[in-house]
Amino acid sequence: MRFNFIFLLLIVACQPGSTNEEQKEEPADSARNATHEDQELPVNYENLYGQYLHESNTHGFTALLELKPQGNDLLFTVSLLHSTCEATLDGAIGMVYHGKEEYAGFFDSEPCRLAFNFFHLEKKVRIDEIGVCRTHPVGCSFGGTYIKKKPAD
Repeated sequence: MRFNFIFLLLIVACQPGSTNEEQKEEPADSARNATHEDQELPVNYENLYGQYLHESNTHGFTALLELKPQGNDLLFTVSLLHSTCEATLDGAIGMVYHGKEEYAGFFDSEPCRLAFNFFHLEKKVRIDEIGVCRTHPVGCSFGGTYIKKKPAD
């Protein structure tokens, strides 16, 4: 249910803005009148940084996700290695949702659009391809659940 809400939020966020002239703009000084409780605290993505392995990694199939910092967003690299498929994609994830137990963001590029759901307490990331992804061969997918690797001792 939560994923459907986030997916809907991503679709709405990706739509071009309305040109309806009847829309009212917020007063410019409304931000100055906000109370301290209304202001959102900055989100710290540090616990998300690192490498994640696809939950289905086995001999002959490997998928790896790496997350790095980039300002208010995240940089990602996802790679697949399979007997019939080898592909890599990287870019910046635009963060759009910050919940108590889950964050969400998206990568919007013409050849491949991805939705990311970060379950930071569980140390998991779910990737879903939105539409057709042309950065890998047919029959392959970056989609799935990735589990954070434990740091080497």
